[in-house]
Amino acid sequence: MTTLAPADTLHRLVKEALDSGEAASLSEANELFRGFRIGIELDDVLAGDEASQIALLTAVALARRVISGAL
Repeated sequence: MTTLAPADTLHRLVKEALDSGEAASLSEANELFRGFRIGIELDDVLAGDEASQIALLTAVALARRVISGAL
């Protein structure tokens, strides 16, 4: 019998990898996405700009939801 991860803990991209056949198991799908990272750089000028700080915080919040290996 196969044990499935609860829907509230299964990352949507991991589920997509399982559904599409890209990964054969839950552990394989998790490993596939665990290595993904995102890099964000701001120079000194942008780091002092309020709009850029808002964009940075938005990018970090989004990355945490979309990229399972982020942060």
